[in-house]
Amino acid sequence: MAQVEGFKAKLYENLVSGILTKEEFLSYKRKYNADIELLQKAVAEWNEKLTDVLENRSERNRWINHFMQFSTMEEIDRRAVMQLIRSIRVMGKDELHIEFNYQDEYQKAVSLAEQIAVQGKERKVG
Repeated sequence: MAQVEGFKAKLYENLVSGILTKEEFLSYKRKYNADIELLQKAVAEWNEKLTDVLENRSERNRWINHFMQFSTMEEIDRRAVMQLIRSIRVMGKDELHIEFNYQDEYQKAVSLAEQIAVQGKERKVG
């Protein structure tokens, strides 16, 4: 958006210096205004989605609230097992396979967090 606003700011200079005609100036100005408006809407939508996720209002992230009920538990009880665990399979004498409810959603959240962390590091470096 800053780049488009910079282009828009230089339009008048280009008109005065004769690089652009008045028609070209008006055409570019309309185009840049439309681009800025689209970018502002996109940023507003992105910020709203980000707020939804951070405040757990997103329907896809309601599972987090489910887990947060048990965040302060020090010992597991039957209620927690019933709500958090989908299945337990005995694989062998010393091995269990536990499948949690919302396991896929958790994995997606972890992957997204890792991607955001990597992107943040790349921005700091670049």
